[in-house]
Amino acid sequence: MKIATFGVVLFASAVAVSTANASVTFSFASDSNNDGPTFFGHGTPGSPTNVLTDAAAFDNSGQVIVGLTVDTNGDAPGGGTVFNTLFSFTGATTNYASMPFAGGFLQSWSMSGTFNFTETGSGLQVLAISFTNAVFTSFSPSSTTLGTTATIQDSEALDAPLTFIPGAPLIGLGVNAAALASNEGFSFALANIRSAPAAGAPLTIGANGSWLQQWVSEGSFAAAAQGVPGPGSLAILGFGLLAGPRRRRA
Repeated sequence: MKIATFGVVLFASAVAVSTANASVTFSFASDSNNDGPTFFGHGTPGSPTNVLTDAAAFDNSGQVIVGLTVDTNGDAPGGGTVFNTLFSFTGATTNYASMPFAGGFLQSWSMSGTFNFTETGSGLQVLAISFTNAVFTSFSPSSTTLGTTATIQDSEALDAPLTFIPGAPLIGLGVNAAALASNEGFSFALANIRSAPAAGAPLTIGANGSWLQQWVSEGSFAAAAQGVPGPGSLAILGFGLLAGPRRRRA
């Protein structure tokens, strides 16, 4: 009975620490902006730098609205909240590489920038993310054209300045900066990449990796971050470890 009591105390302590350190996940589906594309890409004349933004200029409403899902408790049931948000994105490419791969060509660019989500009703920023070393990749049948799909990926392990900044709506859910302080990472999946404003033209890539045509695409999003157990959580675990032996000796 005493050993069982110790097990309950230790389990409860571990659960408390685990809850305090749960991952917070974010996502939106590619079709949540149902009246226009999600992304707009274009080159910079005379420069290898490319620019990727949200597709507000091509959206019929002049803005990209997405349903941002926030799950505050990792893999545990429940915890999901959906915010109707205005999505804003600005990124710029620098390094470029292309290599034969699996019967096609894997093209990659490094990218830095920022993006954020602003709640449409309140006008409050829900989440902002800044990054300096993401990778934009495209898998194409040709070394001189962009593929019809692409990804953007980044993680704290490769981008130490990667930062998740919670706004008031997230803080209201108990997700503060400390809850997003470690293991940050995000990815976008781009689909139906096509030339804009008129579809059909090939999306040519210059020798230096520049995008020679304007293009738009759909896009989905997933991200996660994790907190670091605070002194209170560690103290609870310590108490559990100490309380067990005392009860066993009783």
